[in-house]
Amino acid sequence: PAEDYARSLLARAGGFAGFSLLAMDGQSLAYVVSHPAPELLLLEPGIYGLSNRRLDTPWPKVLRTRERFRQELSRIEPDPARLFAMLSDRRQAPDEELPDTGVGRDWERLLSAPFIVSATYGTRCSTVILARNDGMVTVEERSHATDGAPAGRTRMAFVARPSRC
Repeated sequence: PAEDYARSLLARAGGFAGFSLLAMDGQSLAYVVSHPAPELLLLEPGIYGLSNRRLDTPWPKVLRTRERFRQELSRIEPDPARLFAMLSDRRQAPDEELPDTGVGRDWERLLSAPFIVSATYGTRCSTVILARNDGMVTVEERSHATDGAPAGRTRMAFVARPSRC
């Protein structure tokens, strides 16, 4: 179960570099974060936003993308192309909306876009996972070069079946 796995990881979280992890078993969703202090949350159904900080940190890119995601989910069937368009958004937040995380205004500006383009730090892949109620799961990942250009694509589909353990 997701909760059991998350609890076992939480006990070892200090041994890893900073991470956020979502674990789902079809019934529950667990979130584990290691920095600044290890924490486990069991998430209720809903829409969340995750960036390079803790879950639902109200950064402009998280707020904007989460709202666009909410709108997409109101459709009968979400469109992967529109989901990738959301993840490819390079618009930076206005200076007055930027957080102050201690990295300086130029970096705050660069990091404020959902899709970050920089030779030394940036978006290197975007992934869309769609899971239907009938168990059909599709996973598509698009990789990006340092200039943001497409660098590859992987797609897989499978039917998730309950474990018999």
